[in-house]
Amino acid sequence: MLMIANSHSIRYNSWYDLMSTLNQSSIEATADKMVELGLVELGYNFLALDDCWASGRTKDGVLIADPKLWKGATLKSIADYAHSKGMKFGTYTDRGTKTCAGRPGAEDHEVIDAKTCVLRLPPSPCLCCC
Repeated sequence: MLMIANSHSIRYNSWYDLMSTLNQSSIEATADKMVELGLVELGYNFLALDDCWASGRTKDGVLIADPKLWKGATLKSIADYAHSKGMKFGTYTDRGTKTCAGRPGAEDHEVIDAKTCVLRLPPSPCLCCC
C-alpha cells in the first residue's frame, strides 16, 4: 500500500461532481464512497462544499444553509457526518457580494462569517469549517 505522510489534508471539492445535485444525501454518499475507496486513509480527508450551499443571511448577517438541501437549514449534521467518517469539513464563499452561482458572498460580512463559521460562536446556523 502507498504510504503518504500525514502532514497535509487533500481536499475533495464538490463543485465539478455535484454542483447541480448538491444536497445532504449526495454529499453523504460522496463521503461514504471516499471511505470505501480508501481515499481518507491516503490523505483525502477534507470534504469541502463548494458553491450553492447557502440560501441567504439572517437579519444579523449570519449565513443560512439552504433549507431545501440541508436538514434543519444547517450544515451541522453534514459536518458531524464527515467527522464520523474521519474527515474534516469546510465550505466555500466568495470575496464579493455574490458567489459565482449567485449565492451570498462574504463582502461586508467577513467579521460575522469569521465569528460564526470559523470560530463557531453563537448564533451560528451554518458551521462552515471544522
